Amino acid sequence: MAFGSSGGDKNKRFSGGAIADINVTPLVDILLVLLIIFMVTAPTVFHGARLVPPDITPNDNKQEPQKDEKDTLIIDKKGTLKFRGSLLSKTQLRKIVKTDPQLRKTKELYLQASLDLDYGKVMEIIGLVRRAGIRKLGIVVETNELGLTPTPPPPKR
Repeated sequence: MAFGSSGGDKNKRFSGGAIADINVTPLVDILLVLLIIFMVTAPTVFHGARLVPPDITPNDNKQEPQKDEKDTLIIDKKGTLKFRGSLLSKTQLRKIVKTDPQLRKTKELYLQASLDLDYGKVMEIIGLVRRAGIRKLGIVVETNELGLTPTPPPPKR
């Protein structure tokens, strides 16, 4: 804190009292530095991807999208395999994956396993279908099994 007098002899260095005025020079220095920092960083903050919002105008002529049925392998609580409505063993599954024309073409399969099933059994089946030639393996999760409620669609305007 600086000491001096507000009046009297200007040549006298200290008179013993405190200066009642605030020293604004450090405050102005800090404010100018902050201003320069914000001026430099502000243009870089607003760069991002330009998104085009979807058209949400109501259209009565729109048809519901057809549900595209994908090849799904279902594993129940007991570990039994079900593919296209039929029960399979692991060797039958391997044979079907290798010989089925649609699976050979797309190399895509979806796996829906019970939540009560052991993780090791699921990984064993994943390894089996990967070795048989499947390159894209999707995991199907039902929100009802997880105890989650699906997010409702936004209200129509």
